[in-house]
Amino acid sequence: YASYQWSTGDTTYYTFVDQEGEYSVLINTAEGCQNLESVVMNDTYVDIKVPNAFTPNSDGLNDTFKPLVNLERIKHYHLAIYNKWGQLLFESNDPLKGWDGQNPGNGVYTWVIDYENRVGKAGQMKGTVAVVK
Repeated sequence: YASYQWSTGDTTYYTFVDQEGEYSVLINTAEGCQNLESVVMNDTYVDIKVPNAFTPNSDGLNDTFKPLVNLERIKHYHLAIYNKWGQLLFESNDPLKGWDGQNPGNGVYTWVIDYENRVGKAGQMKGTVAVVK
């Protein structure tokens, strides 16, 4: 199309939003036709990718357990790592800080991530990670 005018002020064919609400786009063709479309954003997706294993052997490859977090889509973050007895081994509120896995030996550990997205919706993820030395 010839042009786009989003209610956010963007003029590209797409836009990113981090607030719930209604958004519209006015589309113009080269022939002079116009179309107004709108969408309601009810939730903002938080993309967190979590590995299921890592090798803390100081070889410079995969030495820390650190979920990949889209920092633009998250407001609050908390990672906790527990052993099989439920004892807390590691925690961080910094998505850029990972667990080095140096204290325990080989095994499977439980992780819990609590987060809040940009629109204030809280979520929790749980899983396990294998430490392979």
